[in-house]
Amino acid sequence: MNNSSRDLPWVGRRGRRPRHNSSVGAAETRNDNYGHGFHPYRLMTHAELVRATEPQPDIQPEVDARERFLATVFLRRCVTWCARVGRYDRVPGAATLYRRLA
Repeated sequence: MNNSSRDLPWVGRRGRRPRHNSSVGAAETRNDNYGHGFHPYRLMTHAELVRATEPQPDIQPEVDARERFLATVFLRRCVTWCARVGRYDRVPGAATLYRRLA
């Protein structure tokens, strides 16, 4: 009688049994729900809730001459670079802000 690996159905090509997940054990389960998985509503602390619900102050920032100059130089270069690189969707916003400051 020939005992080759083809005759025995449970023996693999290399002469050992195939691995099964039953030897690994049960799957790990966790009972803590905070911070794991998807939560459609984020839990907020009281301080975050108060900060999120209070109205924003009506303050207009005052821009002096130096800040205005630096912003216009940056925006002019930004418009030029965006047009050169091909990011045409960003040019109108920067150009509008440049015209507003200049």
